[in-house]
Amino acid sequence: GALALSWWLQRSTRGERLELLRHDRRVAVSLALPVRRWESSFFVAGALVTASAGVVLAHFVRFTSPQQFGVHYAIDAIAITVIGGRRSWIGPLFGVAVVAAVPYLFDLSAFWSEVLTGLLLIGALLLAPNGIAELVTPRIRRLVERRSLEVSARSVSVDTHDGMLVPLDAGAGSPILRVQDISHAYG
Repeated sequence: GALALSWWLQRSTRGERLELLRHDRRVAVSLALPVRRWESSFFVAGALVTASAGVVLAHFVRFTSPQQFGVHYAIDAIAITVIGGRRSWIGPLFGVAVVAAVPYLFDLSAFWSEVLTGLLLIGALLLAPNGIAELVTPRIRRLVERRSLEVSARSVSVDTHDGMLVPLDAGAGSPILRVQDISHAYG
């Protein structure tokens, strides 16, 4: 549910509002946007997601107490966010994969698992400050774009007179130019 919400939020106008608030709150205030209302609604949405995660955890653990939620949970949550990346919905998936899988791959004790998580956190801050997702996702996009460019290059010819791209079979009603996936990133 949280991944679906994140995916939707990244592509919606509410997500653009959240990005504007994250990037520069003063700009939103100067545009006379309802900043306090947006902040309150985003806070409530985050609290609902967190509460639902707590309900799921309580269901699987069967018993919860305050002693169970020590520093370990907070450090893991921070490590997952920093290692995976916080700017996309897929970043936490990468973070969970690294933080959860690496200690099991090396069959480490709880102490060494926490040490390794700390080292991974420091390494991510130094080598990939925006997370693994920021390193991996552009490469995946380039592969996809390269394949789509190969396909579109077969259906487009160049008119050398004007230097314009014109479809080979440009008949009545066919699009002359199709533009997709244009976005603006803040920060």
